[in-house]
Amino acid sequence: MLAALALLAASAAPAACVPVEGAATLWARPETRWVIVGEMHGTNETPDAFTNLVCLAAKSRGPVTVAIEYPADMQPVLDAWLASDGGNAARTALLAGPFWRKPMQDGRTSVAFLRMLDRLRLMHRVGTVRSVRGFDAPWDGSDKRDRNAAMADRLTKIADTTPGLTVVLVGNFHAIVRDMPTPQGIVHPAASLLPSGKRVAVDVAGAGGSMWNCQMEGCHLYDYGSGPTGPATIAPDTSPEHRYDAIYTLGKPFTAAEPAVPGIADTKPLNAAAIKP
Repeated sequence: MLAALALLAASAAPAACVPVEGAATLWARPETRWVIVGEMHGTNETPDAFTNLVCLAAKSRGPVTVAIEYPADMQPVLDAWLASDGGNAARTALLAGPFWRKPMQDGRTSVAFLRMLDRLRLMHRVGTVRSVRGFDAPWDGSDKRDRNAAMADRLTKIADTTPGLTVVLVGNFHAIVRDMPTPQGIVHPAASLLPSGKRVAVDVAGAGGSMWNCQMEGCHLYDYGSGPTGPATIAPDTSPEHRYDAIYTLGKPFTAAEPAVPGIADTKPLNAAAIKP
């Protein structure tokens, strides 16, 4: 009986943080309000690495707020999930929403994101995570503003109304810290619109591998291509483009994380207009 209770308690406790060389530099300055982690959607490794960074940041800076690239009007669903026991009924309610069942499964509703949300729920239970906030355009289409500008505005409001550090997970285009030319014109990524002295943006780079996301050929498995090898470390971005403040080199390949709700993804080619930066 005691052994069973101990096993139950262990399963309900968040995992311990795993040290990452250079991670402390992301939140070392007291004035830093946002640590923005950029990802290629649809891998197992980045949501796992992000959750670990949240753990490390909270250990250093105290309870943190987590912001993810989910529609802002999903907030009641996220709040209900955090308050739940994570059981079958709670998981069914979480996955029942339209965001998890949209035809374009771009990696944000993967098995890895579901795993991340469960870990964040446990971290919320013990006070490590204050809340998990959605900061993308509302699902109902009511916000007609530029998407990146609206993201930056919501992140600003989160920081203005919540003490401590906000740790953000977002597609790595939105995490770029400078203006970007595109075929549609100059785009101001969300990170570039936040005060440079108060944000740190880091891109996660895998050593090749695969991912599940949406590109011009459709929503399915893609090759990630090449990437840096070597030990896992976070270091300043010294590339000529300097798109980020830092690069998180995972030191291992990405593996594709498929949709948490199988059979939903549309594998047909996408119209170029459907992909917005």
